[in-house]
Parts: sequence; structure tokens; C-alpha cells
Amino acid sequence: MCMHIVSRLYLISLILVLSGCALVEARKIETSSFLPYGDALVERLERAPFHGLWVRDLEQQGPIADNYSSVLILPINYQIPLEQLIVAKNLPPRLKRIRQDEISEMARYAREVFYRELTDRGSQLRRADDLDEDTLLVELAIVEIQPTNVPVNVAGTVAGFFVPGGGVLSAAGGSGSIAIEGVVRDGNSGRAMLLFKDRAIDKSSLFSVRDFQQYAHIRQAIDSWAREVSELLATPVNHKVEGELPVTLNPF
Repeated sequence: MCMHIVSRLYLISLILVLSGCALVEARKIETSSFLPYGDALVERLERAPFHGLWVRDLEQQGPIADNYSSVLILPINYQIPLEQLIVAKNLPPRLKRIRQDEISEMARYAREVFYRELTDRGSQLRRADDLDEDTLLVELAIVEIQPTNVPVNVAGTVAGFFVPGGGVLSAAGGSGSIAIEGVVRDGNSGRAMLLFKDRAIDKSSLFSVRDFQQYAHIRQAIDSWAREVSELLATPVNHKVEGELPVTLNPF
């Protein structure tokens, strides 16, 4: 009897979390000045799960990466969130310095993850030290970053122990977010081959260890983007890159 009640409470909680995802779906972002001719970006969900995508040669059937032997990723640009942090009001100087260091670390992490995905998994691309005619140049910018609000998530999780679906409180009020923009260029000519932009918020879940770490969800979003961009560059135009669900049952 007790197990039956617990199972029903779990099911109710899951339904509430799933329905809560619609309330906290990642809003789209305006294209920043980082992207050239950013107004040309549109959703192309039949190709990739980004809020905006532009490809120079839509008729090109073969994978973009097939035309190159190496990839060079420039240091990640994070000037926009850094400037926002500098002018932020009511934020103690010490906390500002901590956040600046954290943003810098996330940029470093993103570069290494993108390198790993673009050069691993049987790819013919190697990590380049400099540009040459066979190099694919990748430029990335973090244009928004907000760490997970751990205290709010703790409160939501505690509520979840007593009220089915209480964990939705943390999804609604404690979610962190990150937005990214990217340009993939021909290393020889500098011509843009691919533009993309996207924004992600913390995945909803009944319980997640990541809810108690400020940047764990953000790292997860970066991991997903790196995988998706790598797959996008390595596949033909008629291949669909699948995105990830905004909800997970994996607590880790």
C-alpha cells in the first residue's frame, strides 16, 4: 500500500515537472554585435536545435568539415557578460571579482570542450596551432551567463519532500542560464561558413545534484552545444542534429 502511494506521488511529481518545463522554456535572445549579418539567422529545427542558424551554402550536400584537415578555436569572447557584471549595481566588489573569475573559467572550459568534440569521435580534424588553407576557424562568444541559484534550489528540494512537485519551485526560481553565439569560418579566406546562436537554462528534474552547484548545469549546456556543433559540421545538409529534452530523470 505504501509503495503504491509513493509511486503515485512520484508520478504526480513527474507530471508537474514536465508541465513546468513549458513555463521555464529558454527564451530566445537578440543577436549581439559579435555575429556578422546576424539578422539572417533563423530557426532551422530540421537541421539543428538552435534558436538561430545560418549556412552560407544551403545547397552544399557534403559535410563542411570534410573540406578541412584541422580546426583552430579562438579564445572564447565573454566581453558582454563581463561588461554587464562591471556595471551591475548592489554587487560587492569581492563578489564581482569572483564572478569575473568564474566567467573566465567557463570560457576556458567551453574552448576545451569544443576542441575535444571537434577533434575526437573519429574526426579527421586535428587541433591547429595556426591558420593555413586547410584550417577551419571557430569563433565563439558567451553573451549571457547566470549561475544556478543554489539557495532557491535547496528550498525547492526541501519543499519537494513534503509537497509532490515542490521541486518545480527550484526550476522556476533557481535556474541558471547561458547564451552562446558562434561563427565558423574558412581559415584561408576568413569567409563565414556557418553562424549559430542559442540559449539554455537549467534542465528541470525531480532532483539533481547539479542543482547544488552554481555552474554544473551551465557546463552541461556547453557540453551539449559542443556535441551538436561537431555533429552539424560533420554531417550533410539533410541530416538532423537532435537536441536534448529540457527535463531529465538523471540526478547526476
